[in-house]
Amino acid sequence: MQPGATPTPEIILAAIRKSGIHIQRVALSSLEAAPKSTIWPGPLTKRLMSEPGIEVVDGLRLPQGPRVQTILRLNETDALVFRYRDPGKPVAIPLYLDGAVLAVALIFLVLLTVYAVRWIIAPLALVADAALSFDGRPATIV
Repeated sequence: MQPGATPTPEIILAAIRKSGIHIQRVALSSLEAAPKSTIWPGPLTKRLMSEPGIEVVDGLRLPQGPRVQTILRLNETDALVFRYRDPGKPVAIPLYLDGAVLAVALIFLVLLTVYAVRWIIAPLALVADAALSFDGRPATIV
C-alpha cells in the first residue's frame, strides 16, 4: 500500500483480526431481530458508542453468533459483527499473601539455622571441655 493511500476495508479487517478481535463483515439482510438488547456492555462497545459517526446497531443479531454481540453499521447494506471476549481483570495475588509467604519462609530459615548450629556447637563444646580436663599439657605417648 502506498503511503498516504486510504486502506481498503479488507486491509482494516485483517489488521483488526491480527490484534485478536474476531470481526466479520455481514450483510444487514442476514441479521435477524433479537428479542432483547444484544449490545455487549464491554469497553469496546462503550468506546465505539462514544465516537461520533459510528452507529452501534441494537435489536439485530447474527443468527449463528453468540447471544450478546457488538454490531456496527458499515453502510446501507453491510455491518461489522465483533465477537470480542473480555479477558477480564488479571488475577492479582494480594500483597498481604506475599508478605505471609515471605514471613513463613524467613521463620523457617531462622529455626533451621538455630537447629543446625545447636547440633554443631554442642559437640564442639564437649571437645573443648575434654581438652581442658587434660590441664593443658600435651599428651605423651609411652
